[in-house]
Amino acid sequence: MTPDWTKNLVEARNLNIRFGSTPVVDDISLDLPKGRITALVGESGSGKSLVAHSIAGILTPAARLEADRLSFAGVDLRDTKSPGWRDLRGRQIAIIFQNPRAALSPVRRVGQQIGDVIARHRGLKGAELSRAVVEALGAVGIVDPEARQNAYTGELSGGMCQRVMIALALACNPRLLIADEPTTGLDNTTQAAILDLVVDQIRARDMSCLLITHDLALAREYADDICVMHAGQIVEKADSARIFTASQHPYTHALLKASASQADSIASLEPIKGSLPDLNGPLPACRFANRCPRAEERCHSAKPPVSGPDTARVNCWNPLP
Repeated sequence: MTPDWTKNLVEARNLNIRFGSTPVVDDISLDLPKGRITALVGESGSGKSLVAHSIAGILTPAARLEADRLSFAGVDLRDTKSPGWRDLRGRQIAIIFQNPRAALSPVRRVGQQIGDVIARHRGLKGAELSRAVVEALGAVGIVDPEARQNAYTGELSGGMCQRVMIALALACNPRLLIADEPTTGLDNTTQAAILDLVVDQIRARDMSCLLITHDLALAREYADDICVMHAGQIVEKADSARIFTASQHPYTHALLKASASQADSIASLEPIKGSLPDLNGPLPACRFANRCPRAEERCHSAKPPVSGPDTARVNCWNPLP
């Protein structure tokens, strides 16, 4: 099937992911429009990376994915064994992993690894391929890319490895970039430089991006839209400004009050009470119900309704005014 570029790049409807009988992602619906950066935020363990990996078609074989719809520019993404899937992944859908040293091979030169992707998806060979590899490294700010292409990951710093990971992801000019915690393990200065680089490349190439992060300050600075995720459920979706000034879901509100970037002082931070629910045990219909100060009986027994316009959706029985 030929992609239809007039559609949203990604459309997910009632996406569920299970490991055995454990429901780790529950009835998620999500759109990724063209030319926008969408952040998926929430506590560690909320299922953010699983959603990203389902879009990229790299879920572990132990995961069972079910969805009424999961598509990329109209192309069905649910059948990862389809012959066209390999042409999409790497060429039109690329991912920056949170641990580049684990994602990149330590025994092959970084230029060879980028060259593999370019040769597979752009069909370049010989001198053309070599030039494309150098250009890809230079585009992400690597000094002396001709020499650096011959380095191994063990010879590079963490920030430099992340730049190589970004160069590999962008080498074929994809339509969608998935950035899965792209600055994990980097110091604050390097984090800012890497995110500025990624966003500059997204804007320059008119790409869309799904940014996976638990860092609200980072989402606020770089994302156009934000989806808030708790224990496998998306609880609120809105543009970045609205999330930070007029959030409606109690979890979003609590997450902001627990964020150092939002607090006036350390003393004013308010931790979220309780912990993520045990996904192997009985689960309330709203998985935040046991932690929520606004919970009612129906929050435990009936799935909360979705309310609000398309630009500001909240899944809650009792949202904040």
